[in-house]
Amino acid sequence: MAVNQENVSKVLSVLSHPLRRDILLDLSNNGEQSFTDLLNMLKVDTGKLSFHLRALSPFIEQTSSGKYKLSRAGEAAVRRQIPALLASNDPMDPIVGLALLASFNAWDLQPDWSGFAPGIPLAAADLCAALFEPQVARDLLVHWMSRVGGPQAAGEKAHDLLLKANLPYGGGSAALDFMQGANDPQAIFIGLYEFAVDPRLPGAVRSDALVRLRARMAPDAYRDIVRECVERARADEEDWALRAEHLQARLDAAVDRRFVETELADPYPGLVEDLELQLRSGLAENRLEIDPETAAFFRDALNKLDAAALSGPDRAAALRLRRLLDSKLR
Repeated sequence: MAVNQENVSKVLSVLSHPLRRDILLDLSNNGEQSFTDLLNMLKVDTGKLSFHLRALSPFIEQTSSGKYKLSRAGEAAVRRQIPALLASNDPMDPIVGLALLASFNAWDLQPDWSGFAPGIPLAAADLCAALFEPQVARDLLVHWMSRVGGPQAAGEKAHDLLLKANLPYGGGSAALDFMQGANDPQAIFIGLYEFAVDPRLPGAVRSDALVRLRARMAPDAYRDIVRECVERARADEEDWALRAEHLQARLDAAVDRRFVETELADPYPGLVEDLELQLRSGLAENRLEIDPETAAFFRDALNKLDAAALSGPDRAAALRLRRLLDSKLR
């Protein structure tokens, strides 16, 4: 079966909410369902269900009795399209296929893991982290680990990909997670430093490695490492030098309205990726605070950025950053 890219684009655009995936999966597994059936299954109020059913209009339809079912486009997008994506020779298609498979929890389709280069599942996990909630990415990686020999084997594969700078389709964040899970603290420290200064690696991986180092060092020693990375990048006239300079400038910055206005005033490639990395790390380590008012202002300012002018990785990072900011509004 040929890959229908229009269907793929549509389904990815509506699957960011887990409730919509639950609706599609329920209709796929159980056939026609009434509004009441869906209410009972999902345990939500009528207004919320009506909203999400409208969002799913490209993929569902109502029968003459008023029940909901998958339309032909929905059937193709939910189940039939995934095998075609997984079997495609275009490396980006299996990445999307694995992300869709994980989002629908459709593991009965049994992907042929041996047919994927190690970087493909890692890139799919990073795509899941951008489009869906973190558990979807974790589920995908758990299935991949079980096929490659467990966490240690997966970590060694990921470490090897990082050492060889063999991550052409993304997956750097998942690779770093696995690398850290498979090594002792000293090896992790050395690895993160080496990846931060390796010009062969994508800028996002280098920034991620540098941000992760902060939790493993005393503040003054970390500032020295960041300064060294900036100086090396400048001396070698690397594109990543601009990103490294901004990472350095944000080390002790407070997240307030002025911070948001300054950072988003002149976007450059990698800006949103690095903002998300530093904010997520700072919040997780209790080094940063974002009050609800600032989070709302930040989210609105992010929404006003010209998405067409952002790189693909920055658009994915924007999805993760919005989710992070939304969590501060609850």
